[in-house]
Amino acid sequence: MPIWPLKVAAWSEMKIKTFTVITLVAAMVTSITGCGLFSSYSFFSGSSENISDNTNAEREIIRVSWWGSQERHNITIQALDLYSEQYNTEIRSEYTTWTDYFEDLASEAVGNNMPDLIQMSTTDIIRYAEKGLLTDLYPYIESGVINTTNVDQSALVNVIGDEHLYGYPTGVTSVSVTYVPKYFSQAGVSYPTNGWTWDEYIETAKTIYDKTGTPSDIPFLVEARWLFDSWVHSYGYSFFSEDGNSLPWAEDEELISDMIDALNDIKQGIDKGYLIKPETEVNWVNSSDNPISDGEIAMSFILSNYYSMYCQNYGKALGLCHLPVFEDAKDSGMYLSTNMYWCISSECENPEAAAKLLNFLVNDKSALEIIGTDRGVSVNSNIRDFLMKQSTTNKYDIAAINYISSLSKSISDINNADPLQSASVVNLLKANYIAFTYGEMTAEECIYDFIEQSNAILSSKDN
Repeated sequence: MPIWPLKVAAWSEMKIKTFTVITLVAAMVTSITGCGLFSSYSFFSGSSENISDNTNAEREIIRVSWWGSQERHNITIQALDLYSEQYNTEIRSEYTTWTDYFEDLASEAVGNNMPDLIQMSTTDIIRYAEKGLLTDLYPYIESGVINTTNVDQSALVNVIGDEHLYGYPTGVTSVSVTYVPKYFSQAGVSYPTNGWTWDEYIETAKTIYDKTGTPSDIPFLVEARWLFDSWVHSYGYSFFSEDGNSLPWAEDEELISDMIDALNDIKQGIDKGYLIKPETEVNWVNSSDNPISDGEIAMSFILSNYYSMYCQNYGKALGLCHLPVFEDAKDSGMYLSTNMYWCISSECENPEAAAKLLNFLVNDKSALEIIGTDRGVSVNSNIRDFLMKQSTTNKYDIAAINYISSLSKSISDINNADPLQSASVVNLLKANYIAFTYGEMTAEECIYDFIEQSNAILSSKDN
């Protein structure tokens, strides 16, 4: 989970810098020859331990990079160590928080020094694929190196055209609200249920704060896209048009009116104290910084793959339900997303070896016993069934799997990867939303400025 600086202007400048670096990667990579290898990664980089010595063959070396919390780092390294032991392979793990990840990765691309196996986001995967920095995975699927026998093909998002696959989903996730039951009991408020309305959510947050003094978080402050995606889905739209050149919901006055009203509710919650201050929430460095982990806030808007970690940190089960929906909405607003991928760098010297490791991380039962639902619920039905039956699977992972399984019964489509210019659009939405919570924009300015600038970006010739 990302961290943003306290000052909105400084945050915007940082993200624009990052975006500019990424957009220049292709030109810089092709123009630089004979340059030294360099990296500005701020994370620990080392080799997995416990390498097996049961063969005299030279060990394959694979560099793997990802972002995440310390919990994710721990379980990923544990799974990679298991692979090292079984396949006599040296794994060099490179990891950091979301804050630095893509700016550092862009720098490595410029230096022709990208890791072999890379964790990638929905927003950035197309840009890297378009620049020729990722390897097509279809040949390794066709050869059987990556096994998709028990995988719903709709989960395999074609990132570029119909004949190429540049990212393999780490799992399926969705938006959700998690909550601390004791505050509901203390306030005499019923637990929220799927289908609750936005007005009910606001009234619940107010009542709990009035009765217990416990606030809730600002809905998806540092990832506004997840909140707005739910809002547009509730009116039957996708966030981006199918051709990626526009926002299909931008002229729906009823939806926009609901959005403006909801934003004003959020600002009122901040001003009156029943939602936390933005300067608090923008400083969460890792997902584990969310105070729901310590039971210090009543409700939090999260991606469902974080649920298990929050429960484990809290020490007992938290509540879990759908996002609240507008009173006049046409649908639940819920959606499934493969918002994280494993990708192989085009610079990888042995992409087949990287593909074997990728297959291990998404299809091996022993690996998924360790990883659980941290990167989403597995797209492999056999893995899901296996984890549900294991006594070693913690009850919070089982709850996360059940949440996605239940949602899948009513939602068949999985969000596709975003269009090429989506990174700048998503960053703009974050900047406007944060500026609004700081009182630097009105709700109307937040929405209409975003629509105007986004349509210009998406319809540009560079798209």
